[in-house]
Formats: sequence, C-alpha cells, structure tokens
Amino acid sequence: MPDAIWRTNHFCSFRWRRWGDEWVVFDEGSGDTYHLDGLSAVALMCLAAGPCSLAELSQQVSIETDLAESEELSRALVSVIDRFSGLDLIEAATP
Repeated sequence: MPDAIWRTNHFCSFRWRRWGDEWVVFDEGSGDTYHLDGLSAVALMCLAAGPCSLAELSQQVSIETDLAESEELSRALVSVIDRFSGLDLIEAATP
C-alpha cells in the first residue's frame, strides 16, 4: 500500500458542506452522504485534486492542516484510505 497511487473513483462527484470542524460530503455519483472529520475531509479533497501516493498525501495534508508529517499521521491516513477504499470513494490508480 505505501507505494500505491490513490485517486477518487471516477464515478464520484462531491458537494461539500462544513460546520466548524465537521464536514458532510454528498457524492452525486452514488447518492450517498458521508459525515467526515477534518482529517478525512482534507485527505479526500487532496485526492479529489489529483492522484497521489501515501507519502504525497501525508505531505499535502500536513500543509493543509498544519499537522507535522509523522508516522502517526501516516497511520491515520492509512486508516482513512482503507475506509474510503471500502466505500468505493477512492481506488488505486493503475499504471
């Protein structure tokens, strides 16, 4: 997984709403709505902006959230990637 390149599923089209530190995203492609914490929302926005590896995602999320790049952040993002992959919001990009 560390070497995989991740991208949003090409059937997904997101509409975002934010209330404080909480986010809701509606996927027009599936008709599903998701409640996200700040880290998950930023990660999905980064992936929606373009494909990236875990290392690139960690760097982008770190910049957007002012969180330090760390093993802890990487582990949290692995969980986010696993969740989003299971929901078919993202997929591994094929070369």
